[in-house]
Amino acid sequence: MNIATFLDKAPRYILYGILLFLPVFFLPFTSFQTDFNKQIFFSVALFSATLLFIANALRAGSLSIKTHLLFAPVLFLIAVLGISTYGSGAITHSFWGSQVEPDSFFNLILFALFFALLVFLFEGREHAANAIYFFIAGAVLDSLFVFAHSFSPALLPLGFTQSAAFNPFGSFYAFSLYAGAAFAAGLALLAANMTKAQKKGVAIKKTGFITPRTLFLGLALALLFFIELGVNFPIAWFALAVCSLVIVYSFVHELPRGRMGFIALPLFVLACSFTFLFIRGIPFVGFLKAPVEVRLTHQATFNILEKTLRRSPKNLLFGSGPATFVNQYNLHRDGTANNSPFWDVHFSQGVGAFLSFFAAFGVLGGVLFVLFSGLFTVYGARWLLFRKSKSKGKEEDHQSFELLAIFAGGLCFLIAWLFYTAQFLLLFGGFAMIALWVAIMGKKKEIQFVKSPQGTFWGMSGGVTLVVGLIFIFYTIGKNYYAELFFTRGAVYANNGDLERGIPYLEKAAQLHRLDRYWRNLSNARLLYIGSLLRNSSLQDTQKRDLIQKNMLISESQAKEAIKINPNNVDNVLQIADFYASIAPISEGAFDFAVQNYSRAKNFDPENPSIPAKLGFVYLRKAEVLKTKAEGDAYKVALEKARQEGEAALTLKADFAPAKDLLYRIQQLQ
Repeated sequence: MNIATFLDKAPRYILYGILLFLPVFFLPFTSFQTDFNKQIFFSVALFSATLLFIANALRAGSLSIKTHLLFAPVLFLIAVLGISTYGSGAITHSFWGSQVEPDSFFNLILFALFFALLVFLFEGREHAANAIYFFIAGAVLDSLFVFAHSFSPALLPLGFTQSAAFNPFGSFYAFSLYAGAAFAAGLALLAANMTKAQKKGVAIKKTGFITPRTLFLGLALALLFFIELGVNFPIAWFALAVCSLVIVYSFVHELPRGRMGFIALPLFVLACSFTFLFIRGIPFVGFLKAPVEVRLTHQATFNILEKTLRRSPKNLLFGSGPATFVNQYNLHRDGTANNSPFWDVHFSQGVGAFLSFFAAFGVLGGVLFVLFSGLFTVYGARWLLFRKSKSKGKEEDHQSFELLAIFAGGLCFLIAWLFYTAQFLLLFGGFAMIALWVAIMGKKKEIQFVKSPQGTFWGMSGGVTLVVGLIFIFYTIGKNYYAELFFTRGAVYANNGDLERGIPYLEKAAQLHRLDRYWRNLSNARLLYIGSLLRNSSLQDTQKRDLIQKNMLISESQAKEAIKINPNNVDNVLQIADFYASIAPISEGAFDFAVQNYSRAKNFDPENPSIPAKLGFVYLRKAEVLKTKAEGDAYKVALEKARQEGEAALTLKADFAPAKDLLYRIQQLQ
């Protein structure tokens, strides 16, 4: 294979590999074994394909692209998200995300780049069909793992994989939606293979001949359908019902009468989908025992969206910023969740990607995302409803089944975006399906940049600049991955009580990647280390005092750094408040700083009962100190404030045990 052939084919095969392996990819070395490692694998593979694509364009002196109206909302969306990220007040967090949020700016850039490469590199229906097969194969690989893991949780010698809740996809319900999209696409391709076989004179019923692709699709559909039965997720059944209706309609209008027997399978799927959607509790379904997921309701998500957009003109236009929905949830949630066991769950996404994205991206970003999805739906529906029938004397266009597969699979993902929480792989799958549609329907355009010396200069200069940029991106991604490795190792040591070994790893992580999560946990580890120093009787008083003073200053500066990176995250404010509350007995003035920061935290999470309870304990400790100093008036004031905070916590959550304990101790002190 010469270099020209390699540069031409390698990027395409990398994209095939992404479609095949991304759903099942995970590694055991980081805190987030699934989503974070998927993001790293996706970004490295994607930028590698981009690098080879640019190298091939520089070699050929031309660039082959496709144009389509669907590119417009993607490009404008990236521009709006850039502005939204800048205005979020937490640029680093909004760009990278702290816990692999699917709506981080970096993830949306990856999806947009993946969209563009799929369109540019996949020429026509043949490449698109191959991509669909790899997409289905990826879902099959995950299905095989899920079934094997359900019968043998100890399948892999890794502790975290032996939990019944583990799924390399990340969520059973999200995988059910992804598998439903793969099933819908496979159903259309199965009809395509069978009709092609009949056209070639291969009578399947008479000869028993089955092509390898037909055999693969048949087995894949059976496996994916069992996944749907095993998870029994209503939204997945609804998506399959809609896609089955689309396929049935297409078969009625596309297939000649002699082949109408193929309609039996999608009709069967349609009947099953409606049955399992409306009749719950059927004994033989739901056998995978998927863990219960806790999600917001659409009404709660809409309320948060409305309050977020009303907060400021900036929020109305550009939202609170990518990956910041959790801040808006903390700020705008109502108190009803406090009466449930999930009162302390902080939701990073609402129900429905569209609603969540309107809150995070504003009206401009939300409308562009809806426009991107809506245009695909309109183009697909127009193709489905108004294309000419191929069975009336004209040569049958079997390749239209590839478009049907893409449209059906894409509809499944759009339904997931509408009714389910935004999830990394569901966004990936949706962008992939829409890109494959554009790859087939887009208009090809050749850009020559060697026609003149000026064109050659600017083309080569731009290509080299992009290559240098990609090399820098590879370096940054590698640095971020090492940071997560160091953080995970440091957290393991710290959780096991070995703070002296854990803190250096946490410091390396924070230095490599400036995430508030790293600095916040580092500050907390230092605080725990201070506690261990206080309990260490082997140190001399002078040495102990110096070490405590040094670590207090470092822990304080690290907590402040976390706030500097993401000032709207209530956890960062609580960390520095906890720091001051912990050192208050040994540091003059720390009481006031603790009160100040707990009061500030209330502004970011006003419905959280733990904040007034913590503030009440600070006032209680202050009252205890004042009592020993015989400062009667100040003591009474502090004790009354402690009581008020305890009652405020019980108002938010009537059965909150720490608040009851606070009031009991106040009564005992009186």
